[in-house]
Amino acid sequence: MKAIIQKRYGDESTLHLVEIDDVKVVKPDDILIDVHYCNVTAGDKNINTLSQPWYLQIMIRLVFGWNKPRGCCSGYLW
Repeated sequence: MKAIIQKRYGDESTLHLVEIDDVKVVKPDDILIDVHYCNVTAGDKNINTLSQPWYLQIMIRLVFGWNKPRGCCSGYLW
C-alpha cells in the first residue's frame, strides 16, 4: 500500500509518497475502508505549512504536534 507522509511542517516538498505494509484490522470493532480519492483543503494546507500568524502557530503546534505533525500519515493510497 502507498501512503503520503509528512515528517515535518513545511510546503509540499515535505510530502513523500512511500510504500508501507498493509494495515491490519486488530480489534473486532475496527473496520478497513478502501479510499480511492481524497481532498486537501486550504485549512489542511495552512496547518501543514504553518502559514498562520505566530499566535495561531502556537495553538496549531499544541494541538497537532510541537516539532512535527503527530500523525505523519495523512492518507493511504491502495
